[in-house]
Amino acid sequence: MRYRERHRVDWDEEILKTERIRRRGFFISLLGFVIACVFIFAAKGMDDPGVDLIRKIIFAVCVVLSVLILRITLRRRERMKRIRQEKEQEQIIERIRQTVQKTEE
Repeated sequence: MRYRERHRVDWDEEILKTERIRRRGFFISLLGFVIACVFIFAAKGMDDPGVDLIRKIIFAVCVVLSVLILRITLRRRERMKRIRQEKEQEQIIERIRQTVQKTEE
């Protein structure tokens, strides 16, 4: 009976991955906070009837900018998720190939 071979864990690599994930999470949280602040600032400014046309245009630009930043962030997250899934699939295929080669020998 053959037991499954276990892969050794590279703890240095795991620590680096954890740091990258932590930094990415902090960046996304900070970006969300900035988007919310800009959106609230712009919405509050557009509601005031005493604001002149130039300021209303600036507030509208802030709203559009916040929506664009949010859209870019979400697209990037989707792209990174797709890339990660493709890598996992490639690793699974490689493991299957290695297993087939071992059984053929």
